[in-house]
This record gives sequence, C-alpha cells and structure tokens, in this order.
Amino acid sequence: MATTKQLGHVLVTGGAGLLGNNIVKLLRDRKVCSKLTVLDIKKPRDPFTDVDYKIADITDYDSLLALFKTLNVDAVIHTASPPSFLHSDAIFYKVNVEGTQSMVRASQETGVKAFVYTSSASVIHDTISDLINADETYPLIMGKDQPQYYSTTKAEAELYVLAANRTQAHPSFLTAAIRPSAMFGEGDIQACPPICTAYYQGQAKFQLGSNENLFDWTEISNVAHAHHLAVAALTITYERIKNGQPAPLDHEKVDGEAFIITNDTPTYFWDFPRSLWRELGHKGRAGETGDTPRHYNHVSHRTGVDLLVDPERTQLDTTACDIYLLHSILQHLKGKDEAWL
Repeated sequence: MATTKQLGHVLVTGGAGLLGNNIVKLLRDRKVCSKLTVLDIKKPRDPFTDVDYKIADITDYDSLLALFKTLNVDAVIHTASPPSFLHSDAIFYKVNVEGTQSMVRASQETGVKAFVYTSSASVIHDTISDLINADETYPLIMGKDQPQYYSTTKAEAELYVLAANRTQAHPSFLTAAIRPSAMFGEGDIQACPPICTAYYQGQAKFQLGSNENLFDWTEISNVAHAHHLAVAALTITYERIKNGQPAPLDHEKVDGEAFIITNDTPTYFWDFPRSLWRELGHKGRAGETGDTPRHYNHVSHRTGVDLLVDPERTQLDTTACDIYLLHSILQHLKGKDEAWL
C-alpha cells in the first residue's frame, strides 16, 4: 500500500454509520489522506483518535457552507442517508435530496475537487420486475413507477450529483456515484439482525418460494473499496486537467458516471439467511426448508478481503466487476510509476 497522501483532505459524511465508518477505516489503513474528517449528526461510539469529527446538519446550507470554509477539503465522500426502513417520506426527501444538494453546493463554493455520492442499486428496480445481469445502462425508476420513495430520493440525488460534474460554472468539480446492492457486514443493522431475529423466533424452518431466485449481496468492505477507487480516479482526473492534459475519454472516465457494486457472486436468496442460521446453531435436515441437498455458497463477512489486501490481484471471484473496472481505469489514468492504492 502507498504511504503518501495523494487524496489530500477527505471528508466523509455519515462517518458514524456502517458504510461511512468502514470507508474511514479503510482510508486510514491505506494512509492515502493528509487528513480525514467525519461529518455526521453524532459521533460514533468508538471514534478514531486521529480523525476529526464534526457535528452538523447537512440540510442547513448556511451553517454547512460556513463549516466548509474552515476545513479546506479536497474530496468529499457523501454516504449520509436515513435507513431505507425508516418509512418517512419527509425525512427521505430532506436528507437524501435537499441534504445532498447542500453538500454539492458547499463543496463547489469552497474548491472541493472530487465528490463521490453513495447512491443505491435500488434506483433501477421497481421492486417487482426481475433484474438479470442488470448494468448502468438500465434507466432510473422514479415517481409513480417507483413504489419505494426512498429509491426515488436516492435517484433524484444521484442525478443532481452527476449533473454537477464539470459544469461551466465549476469546470474542475468532479463527481461520481456508487450504487451498492444489499450491503451486509460486521456491525450492520439492516441485513443481518432481522435474519438473526427470525432464527431466534423459531422461523428458520420457513421460506417463501422455491429458492431459485438469485440475489446480489455486497460485503461492506467491498463497497468501501469502491468508494476509494472512485475518489482516487476523480483526484487523478482533476490533476490531469489542471496540468493541461486531455480529459479521460468516455470509455475510461469515472467522473460523471455511476457504478453498480456487488460481490459479483449472485447467491440463491435463502442460502444467505441459512448461512447465518448455521452459525447460530441451526441443524436442518435434507429436504427441510431450513436446509436443502443443494450445495450452498457460504457467504462470509470477510468476502473480498484478499482483493482488498492486494488491489493488483486480477481474480474476480469475490468482488464486483465494476470494482475491477474502476481499478483498471485508475491504473490507466495514473500510469505505471505512481501507487495510488
């Protein structure tokens, strides 16, 4: 890993949450920032001693701008969002849309170079239709076609972020979006806890359907890795443009683009809960819905760790293709003499 500080001062919103905290940990471990700042509505229970924590409301533009003017931030990773299970349309819109708009504007007005937004893979899903080998060419689903208002607000915010890339008013402000699919990992409060609760309530012997639907889960460190790749690529692009070099071609650029991130290991949906239930002690018999004769793909919370330790690794068995794409673009942009990861 590189020991220099290529990314400069990086600010992570939502740094007290699962994804934000993992991004902060990853950037610390890789020693790629001159300074790390977390902006959230509260501090995490176990803050890092070498990270600066700021308490702020991202929907209050005036106070946010005043704070940004004191920080001299180079790059922003914007993960802050209410959980999708909150069921409050007003909060979804206020935080996801208005909060993101405030973050973009404050970043533009204070000379931030790179802005990476955490979107969601749900922005292309209507909750009904099958998504088979879906990619970024699929249209965003919003409004009356989107039953989940959370996803509508994430899509609207994503559009705003990407539209802010290299504008006439702010030509050196570069943006990208990361769309994770079904995140899970150590410390998560959305995926694993309900599955464990079902086990403790005696529901591990029941399933809906024949377990033939594939589902893309994404281990949290893979998502953090993707955010690092994106912000590094934006930073390199900024330096290229500043130094008078041509901007990346369409097929190699990251700025202005969205990337779907998964483990690249689609799993039969019920196999994931069963893998957790086994760890909790479930003993299903062959033929029961709690266990089937089919070979299981055991999903570990350490999925993808080898690639994260060695980003030069080309094997794609545990990490999403778009992580590989981002890394390939990054290698192409930086040349061979400089280690950015």
